[in-house]
Amino acid sequence: MAAARISAKNGLESYTYNLHNSLSDEKLANKFDAADKSKLEGAVNDMTSWLDALQEASMEEYNKKQKELEVIANPIMQKLYAQAGAGAGAGVGGFPAGAFPGGALDVHTSACDILEQGSHLGLAPHSRLLCPHHHPYG
Repeated sequence: MAAARISAKNGLESYTYNLHNSLSDEKLANKFDAADKSKLEGAVNDMTSWLDALQEASMEEYNKKQKELEVIANPIMQKLYAQAGAGAGAGVGGFPAGAFPGGALDVHTSACDILEQGSHLGLAPHSRLLCPHHHPYG
């Protein structure tokens, strides 16, 4: 059970770190809608503070917090990458054709998919080592 808790914590830390990097990436920083960027920055800062303050949360708490952050981040990142990809072979929602079958995104895996699509569009690099869904300990 300790390994699962550590994996959940590492996943949340990695996801938060990736979002922080996307917000500060020079290729992306000016592409965010101002209100979306402010909302996402607030959520990332809140999550960073929560992680710093609570070093020993349960696996369930880490998973719940990640889902809470995904609910805020995913629509913003989807919108960002949809706008970036709209001109080049766009599929459903502006993503490259076939990126998300049926246009539906699984909330748990869409963060990874969004990072992957962004890297294909030349935006933010997707690191399989940092991605919470491809974490080496997951």
